Amino acid sequence: MTEKRCCVPECNVTRGDQITLHTFPNPDKEPDRFRSWIYAVKGDILSLDNQIIYKRRRVCHNHFETKYHTWTRSLSPNAVPTLNLPGMAVSKKTLLDR
Repeated sequence: MTEKRCCVPECNVTRGDQITLHTFPNPDKEPDRFRSWIYAVKGDILSLDNQIIYKRRRVCHNHFETKYHTWTRSLSPNAVPTLNLPGMAVSKKTLLDR
């Protein structure tokens, strides 16, 4: 994977789309929250090593409810992806229009 992109299946957002890409919580420091993110994202990420996910996978800002957004476009400490996840019919255009 040469370009940073969202790892949520069916989401094609990349760094070039000017949408913030968030790193997974640290699996050593926040194991429960880390697992919550993995189970929300689903897909092939479930078969990867935790450190690979933490260091190399990202989830775009569009998968988080507004209540988890801060004014700096970072996420609150309790944020978990809940929007536009696998099984939901959402196009890249819909995500970019937000």
